[in-house]
Amino acid sequence: MFSETATIERINKECRTAEIGCIDCKKLVADKMVERMTPIWDGRAKFAAKPGQLDEIAAAGSARASAVARVTLEEAKEAMKMI
Repeated sequence: MFSETATIERINKECRTAEIGCIDCKKLVADKMVERMTPIWDGRAKFAAKPGQLDEIAAAGSARASAVARVTLEEAKEAMKMI
């Protein structure tokens, strides 16, 4: 949710009674959206500045997942021998 309950109620009242216009309503929502999205955009910009970093993160995650998968597969093979 981009707006607090009080803001939503205010917009609902003022919009329905034409105290504010459509652009004013949209601006309130847009301002909140920008506020919420700015940290995400900043994080994306950091990764965009260092594209190799994403490859390193993916490779490290893949290595960890492979290690867990190997252990799980060995456990499954052992369990099947018991049957």
